Amino acid sequence: MSIIQIIQNIKHIRAEYENGNINADDMSEALEDLCIDIKDKSDHSQIFGGEDDGYYETFEETDFTKMETF
Repeated sequence: MSIIQIIQNIKHIRAEYENGNINADDMSEALEDLCIDIKDKSDHSQIFGGEDDGYYETFEETDFTKMETF
């Protein structure tokens, strides 16, 4: 489950509650189920799906030896 999926699930649960389709108990149960689904993923790289778009690779490419101090 990616972070995007988690956010989408939370938004869906909130919308269902705001539209009166579920009550507070149902919302609480849905959020608890979502937390259990997230906790079941022991490897955090699976939770976030590795969708960093190469963000961390930019740090590996940075040449810090050429930095100047002030």
